[in-house]
Amino acid sequence: MGVVSFGLLSLISLLTLAMDGVRGASSDLVGSQIASRIIGEMQQCPWDQVAARNGQVSHYDAQGKRVDAAAASGDLTGAAPSTGFSTYTARLVVGEVRSYGCDISVLVVAAADDRGTKMIQDYLDGKSRGGLVTVYPSQLARLEK
Repeated sequence: MGVVSFGLLSLISLLTLAMDGVRGASSDLVGSQIASRIIGEMQQCPWDQVAARNGQVSHYDAQGKRVDAAAASGDLTGAAPSTGFSTYTARLVVGEVRSYGCDISVLVVAAADDRGTKMIQDYLDGKSRGGLVTVYPSQLARLEK
């Protein structure tokens, strides 16, 4: 009886570890989809507007869909029923814009609204170097003349 109960407890503890792993992988997947979407938007952006988007913060729900400002603040009065709550925060960082291209980074954190914005700012200020903020670097090439 003791052996069976020990075996069941071991299986249950392994199950919780597996669920944490699945949750973490799902969070990483959504974060990379958000970053890919922002990088794609930047590639479509007119070159003279690239630098103006530096520091742009946006909020996303658990499926990676952009959430409007009312939902991001938690104020759903008057918002459409399909509007979800913010789960992820992303910030765009644009490097020096040159005539031929520039470096950009998308910082994504699985935290909502002001808390997520503060976590990203702390990361940029060097106050936090934990694994909470994921950085997705990319380069933009100027294809128009």
